[in-house]
Amino acid sequence: MQKGRIGISEYWFAITNALSSCILRILILNGMKAIIPLALLITMNACNLYVVEPRYDRRDRIVGHYSVDEYSQTYGDYAHYGIHIYAGHGPDVIYIDNLYGTGFRVKAYVSYDHIKIPFQIVSGFEFEGTGTIHGRSLDLHYSVYDLYRGGPVDFLEADVWPE
Repeated sequence: MQKGRIGISEYWFAITNALSSCILRILILNGMKAIIPLALLITMNACNLYVVEPRYDRRDRIVGHYSVDEYSQTYGDYAHYGIHIYAGHGPDVIYIDNLYGTGFRVKAYVSYDHIKIPFQIVSGFEFEGTGTIHGRSLDLHYSVYDLYRGGPVDFLEADVWPE
């Protein structure tokens, strides 16, 4: 071959080399355009913020030991004794130990600021009533009937506060 002249094979090699270089540049640029959003997506996905909030149980504010001042509307008597309230199974169940000073356990339900003592018979006593929660203090209104002795139903009001 003579100097200064390019043969067909060299010409073809130069064209294909330039084309492949151009195609390679296009692929790299387009690939980079696809890689950048993918890299951003992976980076943003790795930066998830998980806020773990503690479980809140409405019963927690009333669980504990309490002093009770109880007034019997039926007999006109006052009584002072202690009770213990603790959470039961289920989202709204509580148990009140020693309500009415009997040493028995009474089941109740909590709904927001209200307490419901459903009708129940515990060791010969019928209990039923309601209550209101004021912070950590309680106001209870309930009735008790002694199935063994009979007599009138005892209607009671109780002021309950933490010990």
